[in-house]
Amino acid sequence: MNEQYFTPAMEDLRVGYECESYNNHVWVKMIFTTKDFDGLPLDIDGRWLRTPYITREQIEKEGWEFDFGMVGHLYFKKGRDKVGLFELGKTIRIERPSNYRVYEGKCPDINTFRFLIKLLES
Repeated sequence: MNEQYFTPAMEDLRVGYECESYNNHVWVKMIFTTKDFDGLPLDIDGRWLRTPYITREQIEKEGWEFDFGMVGHLYFKKGRDKVGLFELGKTIRIERPSNYRVYEGKCPDINTFRFLIKLLES
C-alpha cells in the first residue's frame, strides 16, 4: 500500500504521538516527548511535520490478527474483539463484546487507534 500522510492538528499532539518530522532534507520517524513541545510553533504545516494514515501493518503490530479483507475494507480480531477498517482509515468500527462497547467513526492514524482502544478498555 502506498502510504499517504496528513498534517496533524496542534490539539492532537501529545506525549507519545508518532509522526514524521523533516530534518536535514529527510523525513524521520519521531515520537513526541515532553521536550519536543518546547519552542513548537503554533502553526503546524505539512512542510516539517506529517503523520501517516493508518495501515494494516500498524494494526497488526498492535497485536491484532488480520481476519479477512475486501476492496477498501480490512477486518481484524483480537480474542472476541473485532475491528473493521473502511476506506483505508476514513472510518473504523471497533466492537468489544466483553464490555458491550462499540465505536464507529474517524480513525486516521495509529495514534487515534491506540487512544480509542484505551478508552474502550475502561
